Amino acid sequence: MLFKNDISNCRIILYTLEGHEQIADTYIKRFDSNRDIGVVDAYNFEKIGSQKVTALVFNKTGLIECNGTLRDGFGLEKEICFFKTNVKNDRGATRYDVNMMGNIVAVLKKDSGSIEKDIFQCHVENMSATGVLIKTPSERLKIGDVPSITCYKDGHKMQIVAEIVRIHTTSVQEDKFGCRIVKLVSS
Repeated sequence: MLFKNDISNCRIILYTLEGHEQIADTYIKRFDSNRDIGVVDAYNFEKIGSQKVTALVFNKTGLIECNGTLRDGFGLEKEICFFKTNVKNDRGATRYDVNMMGNIVAVLKKDSGSIEKDIFQCHVENMSATGVLIKTPSERLKIGDVPSITCYKDGHKMQIVAEIVRIHTTSVQEDKFGCRIVKLVSS
């Protein structure tokens, strides 16, 4: 048993094990915890054959990188037989493009200790098991601030609380922020 809880209805992004090319961005329809097998809809990638894959599972309590075997299921379904999980806790954790729009609904300001509830849009560009890269309007956040982010993809909601650890100024109008994930909840 690789997972501590049920991963049914969790978002999953599948990549080829060799070459790390994205195969699918979908949701786990069913999960058999006794056999560590998940079932996903394959309508967007039904022609992909059986192969070893790397998967990023947006678990209800965090982000898990794991390996498995993708194989045909019934109809337009594919099965993923999970055989290894990786919880990475360092900067070397693999980054995955997630491309999710969202809102920063609150920010705990490092300077004052106050919580600002000024809602503004953000774009979650990529994630790893321990961090997230977001893009926001310029000069809205500083290193040490802790934004609370709500983002959506295909009808599923994810809430991320993260601490800003790096700023990458990209233009006069927007900045990118490297963040350490404090809490992640997917629903």
